[in-house]
Amino acid sequence: MHRLLQLVVKDILEAEEYQSFGKMAVSLGSAIFPPENEFIAERGRCRELYEPVSAVINDLKIEDSPALADLVARLSVFLREEGLYNDAKKLGERALGMFQSPAVSGENAADASQTLESMASLALTYRELGQTKEAAKLQQIVLEARTRVLGSEHPDTLRSMNEMASTYGELGRTMEAAELFEKVLGARKLILGADHPDTLASMNDLAATYGELGRTAEAAQLLIAVVNQRTKILGEEHPHTLRSIHDLGSTYGALGRTKEAADMFERIWEARKKTLGDEHPDTLKSMSSMAWAFGAQGQVEHAAKLYGKILEARKRILGEDHIDTLRSMSCMAWAYGEQGRLADATNIYEKVLEIRKRDLGDEYIETLRSMSSLAWAYGEQGLVEEAVRLYEEVVEAMARVLGSEHQDTLKAQQDMERMYERQDNAAGVKVKGSGGQVAGAVYHTADKQ
Repeated sequence: MHRLLQLVVKDILEAEEYQSFGKMAVSLGSAIFPPENEFIAERGRCRELYEPVSAVINDLKIEDSPALADLVARLSVFLREEGLYNDAKKLGERALGMFQSPAVSGENAADASQTLESMASLALTYRELGQTKEAAKLQQIVLEARTRVLGSEHPDTLRSMNEMASTYGELGRTMEAAELFEKVLGARKLILGADHPDTLASMNDLAATYGELGRTAEAAQLLIAVVNQRTKILGEEHPHTLRSIHDLGSTYGALGRTKEAADMFERIWEARKKTLGDEHPDTLKSMSSMAWAFGAQGQVEHAAKLYGKILEARKRILGEDHIDTLRSMSCMAWAYGEQGRLADATNIYEKVLEIRKRDLGDEYIETLRSMSSLAWAYGEQGLVEEAVRLYEEVVEAMARVLGSEHQDTLKAQQDMERMYERQDNAAGVKVKGSGGQVAGAVYHTADKQ
């Protein structure tokens, strides 16, 4: 609403009339702003309407109501879809506060469906911001309440379980994530059918988790099925289809099929630029994965330039401590290592490790991967004792967290043994190699979706 009109309305209307006018404005905003299930198809219209509709909820000083809370929640979800996570968080917290009020949701406000939906949505926003532990707390509350009120096999309960499993994956609890995804997938196939969008989402998430566990052949098999079905049902450029193609590209990369992966990532990047814009978080993820593919094919300079652009954008948009920014920092360190800039690589690895330990804990999988990459950098600079100490910590923790036969554990074990050989070499002969590809476990992977 235009500021001048707001002042005029406030001046000429009595308090009761002002509230009535505000309610009408909220009703109009709710009527014209598309519902969540139309955000993808109506993205352009949502963008046009956002500013005038947001003025209604921000400029008019009206009493809380179910209609106002619903509109605020809807705008919060739209902002999250646009990658504007901090703004989405503010509106999401405001919506949840209203829904938790008995005046809006009734006496049983804590268990009201709209309260739980708002809490679940806010948890997704927290996760996008890298506030994974906070997301997990909210999701646990929602899952327990929905299980109690709706039952364990209700679609909303299964959705909460699936979201909880995704958060487990982000927290490094990969085995628990896989078990929960398997449970949800089995229930959704039985209740909703094999081709239902929710079933395909669970298949995709389970496949990505299998990839994290080193079960890449199983991951590829599942993802091929999901890509085929989503392409047939939704189309090639639907965001869900692009997500599945990206995950399949990452799996192909892990299987050494880097040319196929590169082609997929470039296709996704072009599609996302067109629909989301150059600096949307999802577009940057595609760009990062494309840079990874260039690096994996030996085009280090090209990869480094892309990583530099992505890192600058993520720092500006997401903040320096965001999980995606940290991934970009690690990729930049990898590129520096490949270019022989070992001191620069080491400085970045040390900073990333410090932040991941602080925010995620010592045994989070990406923390352990940062430790392994830092150990490699120490070794390349002749700091063998420091490298051995880190590798020993990594191998012990990975065996405990991932299992002794996991590919990451085995890789760290091999690199530790190489470092022992250096330690025993009286002449201090340096193992030559291209960065972490031969002589150390530098983790350089496609971006997570």
